[in-house]
Amino acid sequence: MKGWMSVGLRIFGAVAMLWTGTVRANPVGEQVVGGTATFERVGNSLTINQGSDRAAINWNSFSIGAGEVTKFVQPSASSIALNRVIMANPSSIYGSLQSNGQIILANPSGIFVGPGGSVCTGGFFGSTRDMDPEMFMKGGDLRFLGDSAAPILNQGKIEATTGDVFLIAEHVQNEGQIMARDGTVGLVSGTQVSLQSTGPNHFKVRLLDVPEDSKAKKDKNGTADIVNEGVIDAANALLEATGNLGSLAINNTGLIRATGFQENADGSVTLTGGEGDVVNQGVLTALQKSIQGGEQGGSIAIRGKNVSAEKGSLISASGKDGGGKVKIEAKDATMLAGRIEAIGY
Repeated sequence: MKGWMSVGLRIFGAVAMLWTGTVRANPVGEQVVGGTATFERVGNSLTINQGSDRAAINWNSFSIGAGEVTKFVQPSASSIALNRVIMANPSSIYGSLQSNGQIILANPSGIFVGPGGSVCTGGFFGSTRDMDPEMFMKGGDLRFLGDSAAPILNQGKIEATTGDVFLIAEHVQNEGQIMARDGTVGLVSGTQVSLQSTGPNHFKVRLLDVPEDSKAKKDKNGTADIVNEGVIDAANALLEATGNLGSLAINNTGLIRATGFQENADGSVTLTGGEGDVVNQGVLTALQKSIQGGEQGGSIAIRGKNVSAEKGSLISASGKDGGGKVKIEAKDATMLAGRIEAIGY
């Protein structure tokens, strides 16, 4: 397992070095291909005024330099803007991306939120898979398709103020902060991913990959994996990978904390590795609060071909008014050397 982990870290490390030396300006080369939007550039700021509930925009480049601001002004918190990068330019965010609604950034060349970079939107969906703008404008599920090997790496701060955060790529790594205190934070590895609405501003994941496709993809492009070294703070947290046979699908060395309300069935952490292995070296906590002020343990589920909770790690579904549930499922083997609890205190 350590071998798989070192390979993944080398991949992300090389990409981080590449992006670090490339400081770009605000997004350029825009073309509205669905809905309506206007653009205003003043100094270091770009403001996109979205006139329709859904808008689709093609960009030559979508990056934000340090000290720069790109802001979407949308009709409502549930409005969505699809931003597709159609040239071979990775997105580097060192400045600030803001909106009152939902923002999709689809860039097959990769997405990097650098140290000091900030994404603060109603909801944020970053993906190296593409989305058909015509299908998007028709409404319904958000469907991401593609086989780019470019990664997503967050070293800054990503926050959803009213909705969810989903990062979708072959390789997803978080070294910073990702927050969706009223929603879901999802790190997803797959070539075909559908996000289905569960209510205003909230979505659930459906992975459409099949195991045969995943195994062939491994042979061609390497191992798909998800790494969390930073902090994930949400009502619900999801790390899900199709998983390739013999690969390390998910590795957590950071903190994943889910705190939600019992009335909404929130407070869950789910790590699903498919045919790959899942390793926890960090901290997973799940807590459910009630509107009366009570606190009970939430739910934690971990599934993979092999599952490991290493020495010094913590998996906790405990609360002052009672324990929740911890469920660990492995097709082959489990190695539980860390602390696992679901108790009242």
